[in-house]
Amino acid sequence: MPVPDVVPRAGQVPASPAHWWAPALTDAERGLARAPAWALTVTDAFTGAAFGPAPPGAWTDDLARILAPLTAHATGRLDDALRGVAGAVADRAGLLAAFSADLSRRLVTAATPALVRELGQAELDGPDPRARFLDFVDRLARPAAALDLMAAYPVLARRLARRATAATDTTAELLTHFAADRDRLAGALLGGQRPGVVAVRPGLGDRHRGGRSTSLVELADGSRVVYQPRGVAAHLWFTRLVGFVNEIVPGLDLATVEAVSGGEHGWTAFVEPAPLSGAARATVYHRRLGGLVALTHLLRATDLHYQNLIARGDQPLLVDVETLCHPRFGPAHPDPAVVALGNSVARTGLLPALAGRHGLTDVSGVGGDPGQPTSAAVTEWADAGTDRMRPVAREGRVLGGANRPEWAGRPVEAADHADAVLAGFGAVHDAIRRHRTEFTALLHAGADVPVRVVPRPTRHYAALLADATRPEHAMADVERVLRAGTDGPLAGHEVDDLLAGDIPLFTTTPGGRDVLTSTGVRVPDVVERSGLDDVLAALAEVDDLDRRDQQWVVAASLASRRTAVAGPEPVAAPAPGTVAGTDELLSAACTIGDLVTSTALGTDRVNWLGLEPVTDDRFLVLPLGVGLAHGYSGVALFLAQLARTSGVRRYADVARRALTPVPAVLGALRGQHEQIAAVGAGLHGFGGIAYALARLATLTGDPEVAGWARLAVPLAGEAATLDPDPGWAYGLAGCAAALHAVDTEIDCQRAGDLARRCAARLTGGDDAQAHAIAVVTGTATTRPGGPSWWCPDPPATPDLSLCHGELGRLDGRVTPFPHRDAGAVLARVRRDGPRCATPDGVPTPGLLTGLAGIGYGLLRLGFPHQVPSVLMLEPTPAGH
Repeated sequence: MPVPDVVPRAGQVPASPAHWWAPALTDAERGLARAPAWALTVTDAFTGAAFGPAPPGAWTDDLARILAPLTAHATGRLDDALRGVAGAVADRAGLLAAFSADLSRRLVTAATPALVRELGQAELDGPDPRARFLDFVDRLARPAAALDLMAAYPVLARRLARRATAATDTTAELLTHFAADRDRLAGALLGGQRPGVVAVRPGLGDRHRGGRSTSLVELADGSRVVYQPRGVAAHLWFTRLVGFVNEIVPGLDLATVEAVSGGEHGWTAFVEPAPLSGAARATVYHRRLGGLVALTHLLRATDLHYQNLIARGDQPLLVDVETLCHPRFGPAHPDPAVVALGNSVARTGLLPALAGRHGLTDVSGVGGDPGQPTSAAVTEWADAGTDRMRPVAREGRVLGGANRPEWAGRPVEAADHADAVLAGFGAVHDAIRRHRTEFTALLHAGADVPVRVVPRPTRHYAALLADATRPEHAMADVERVLRAGTDGPLAGHEVDDLLAGDIPLFTTTPGGRDVLTSTGVRVPDVVERSGLDDVLAALAEVDDLDRRDQQWVVAASLASRRTAVAGPEPVAAPAPGTVAGTDELLSAACTIGDLVTSTALGTDRVNWLGLEPVTDDRFLVLPLGVGLAHGYSGVALFLAQLARTSGVRRYADVARRALTPVPAVLGALRGQHEQIAAVGAGLHGFGGIAYALARLATLTGDPEVAGWARLAVPLAGEAATLDPDPGWAYGLAGCAAALHAVDTEIDCQRAGDLARRCAARLTGGDDAQAHAIAVVTGTATTRPGGPSWWCPDPPATPDLSLCHGELGRLDGRVTPFPHRDAGAVLARVRRDGPRCATPDGVPTPGLLTGLAGIGYGLLRLGFPHQVPSVLMLEPTPAGH
């Protein structure tokens, strides 16, 4: 907490306590009798310091005056260090000026929250807010006042001093390495020239190991190189692997970034993004991108987000490949679809296939669109430069990168070149499979190469640091926050790095199971199976089925980008033709059933990956949840109905295995009021789940499934109470109709009572509510012409889905059979395939937008007296 009179009135000079630094000591440091090095740095920098006059400029320049002695102290130390590398520096004054400006900016950023806190408590002089702000700065820009500020915020003082010291030491280390490697850099990266350094720009990546970060080094002839504070052995290994792929895939010619190893550090060429040389080169770029996706997938690489990919003409260049053969952490997930997605091309980060890690923000190698909201809040300063200055939190935004190719001044969308991406992926996937033996030998050759391990997302560490470094926190508070946010065998080392202001860094080797910390401590057996063993096991299973599965993830991921770009032209429907027979419709439904079952993941428990809607206009690749509309209960409903209609038992077997997690899911939701309200009561929520389970119980004759339906009923009732939305998809109308059908199916009085209560609460006049009331009260005599209430404002689309496609529009008009449109629908299935209501028509298994719904609709066209309308929540027809 701040001490009294940190900002002194005229004539007041408070004295800092002798051990002012003690509250900033960690548990391991407590008991020190002497001031730590960082406290001595603070004292040396501010004692007797000259602060200089107020410079004209931004408010950040004003606050920089307060910290100027610390900046000058660090810059002076660097000036001394430059004597040892004088020959490598071309512009000493310019380099020191750039260093000072960068350090000052970073120190001001760190100190501003505490300074603004003090500003709000100070009594200041001046005729206006700006003058009073400058009075605040003038009072603190004095040696004694600045030292008292440090004493009031000792944790901040520790951060500032250590950051300044680290900046000096790491810059001096970089220049020492440059001097030692200069001749090799000239031969490999600088065209034979030996220019000196004029500026060092740190911070191209996260800071690790005492503030070290990837840095841009600017040279006297205008050229630039990138300094890597860690070795580049993984980069060079990847380059050899790419070279092998180029040999076995004619015409691919995939490029990599040139690199020079310095042992524990290294250098890479600076990559300047460049546009395509012609529109046709976009196909070449995306074929290479597909090849890169295949290679990095087979190498089990990860974290290849938009900041790690640069588009230079028709070459996608990875500038950071530290995470090859990345091992898996923690126990296996029980959901086979979650496991499959984690082991798929999605893990590379090049494709926007993973949901949840960054919310709905696409930071993938093909994404990174500027302006997207992020999950991290950003602090801005309202009324900056006045005594009214205060923090304001706003939504963070993606700044964008140079990861997408450009033509005619605009980025080229990967989704528009999906065929090229898939072709490149297939070419590399097949070539490595054919040359598996040679590729395996190259993998073994890199078994001892250091690679990075990322046990937690960097954003998690960044959020911890932000929470831990609040101005009011003492070191005990900081340690408590950091320890609460870490666990497992690496937790203590994570906390040590975070206390130093670094993002934790861990490394291993592809062939090893131990992990090295940032300080070189070996933690044994952290990894259950080495990354190389994981890669080799997956490589042994590479076949046509794997290629099919991975190419589906590629296609679906790229299609999810269609939220920002126009979709394909609608497909014209054929004119009505010959009426289809029941055998033909059943055969078509069985073909869809075979496709759905062949893509099921798992054995005892099965699930699917789907391209599913997560907002009104956004789709993502996801493991299916439990819901009826887009989840595995809806897929199981189709398969069970198909088994009953066709007599093929295996469809019912898959359906039953899909339901395995249902009781655990429903049980875990009891008492979770926020989650229950979020799921909702209607067709997309608990009402739909209860209906699906009740119908499945009838179709399979399984009383256990009927019991699960009864478990879902009170959850639907609670959701209806928590959020009395009148709608069909999530609210009372859907809940009323669904629970009425549940009561009819399995004789559940509680469901019937809740259905009547929901219907009684509906007073609106739209078709969905009227239909629900009519169903529950037994007055429904006709069916509406289509289930538009499942999707508000349904667009006209060329698909066959139940959602708002052709089968959904026909659902209310299928009796009597033969229906005049059945032949036309079947002709479309044969011509175009079962086109789903997804971007680019990518196949997805779900009921509302996908294959299960199309198959169910075909069954309903052929057997309307046996197959009830799932859209209008009809119970089982009599006798079925």
